[in-house]
Amino acid sequence: VTEVSTNLAAAATFVPIAGGLAAAAGHDPALAALAAGLAAGWGYANPAGTPSNTLVLATGRVRARDLIVAGALVDAVGVALIV
Repeated sequence: VTEVSTNLAAAATFVPIAGGLAAAAGHDPALAALAAGLAAGWGYANPAGTPSNTLVLATGRVRARDLIVAGALVDAVGVALIV
């Protein structure tokens, strides 16, 4: 989701959902909310994902393709660390 929306929007949407689902299932909602928050913060391939991505792209020195490739690699590391 963070590749098609901002990281903040993804966190605002999914952290409460994850916490609620975990509580309903009898699990610790804080851990589920933490995992959802961390996952939402790893959207680096989207130029609009974080303000710094937008600023870097706006300089014209970095192509969107380069940002997406580098971001996808960082996202892969994030998946390995979070899951």
